[in-house]
Amino acid sequence: MRLALVMILMIVAVSSLASRALAADADGAAVWKQHCQGCHGADGAGDTAVGKALHVASLKDPKWASADALAKIESAVRGGVGKMPAMASSLSADEIAAVARHAQELAGAK
Repeated sequence: MRLALVMILMIVAVSSLASRALAADADGAAVWKQHCQGCHGADGAGDTAVGKALHVASLKDPKWASADALAKIESAVRGGVGKMPAMASSLSADEIAAVARHAQELAGAK
């Protein structure tokens, strides 16, 4: 009985972690579309009317695809930069990580 309970708890824990990881990956494009696309555009180039007016950075630049850029993107999303608002109060840590990975994909990261 005790072993069965331990097994059930382990299965629940593993499935919860796995579903959270999958959700974070799946949500990056959705978070981008809702919170970033208006300024940075669907492709990240910043060629929207708002993006041009605010002189937003093009995330198509390959420098954003590098491994060390992920932390910079997450920091910018979390705390804001320039005219870009901080999103820490609007997005979860998982959503911030997912949208940062999505931005890297737009820059060409594999």
